[in-house]
Amino acid sequence: MNVTERFKKVRKEIAKKNQKEMAELLGVSEITIRRYETGKTEIPKVVALALEALYGVNHRWLLTGEGPMFVSHSQEEPIKETPTNQAGIDRELAQMISMLSPEQQEGLKMLFRGYLQKPTPKLSASSSERREETANLSNSHDENMVR
Repeated sequence: MNVTERFKKVRKEIAKKNQKEMAELLGVSEITIRRYETGKTEIPKVVALALEALYGVNHRWLLTGEGPMFVSHSQEEPIKETPTNQAGIDRELAQMISMLSPEQQEGLKMLFRGYLQKPTPKLSASSSERREETANLSNSHDENMVR
């Protein structure tokens, strides 16, 4: 099995995603996923690390075919205690992240960066815009009352 087949196997059988969903997950275009799967574009290590962080797929296996398909974490390895986070990050999430290897953490950072760079659709006005709009309406109402 070559790298393109391994990537497609991870996408379909492990992540259970179509190409569009996988593209959104990884913060790349759907065309890029197609190129990974046809071998036209080399799969970057950071993508393989992201899949390792998300699904436990050994990045080395994905890229080279070497080693086991999944990484294994020793069950005896204790969960590292994390102090209460000032930023309000969920304690369980912080513990899970602390269990990842530095490479897996880098892959996760890449995913977060891609997710945060996507513009979020504006469904409604923000609370500050609504306050400003309300204040403008109130001011125009007051002006009309004075006249």
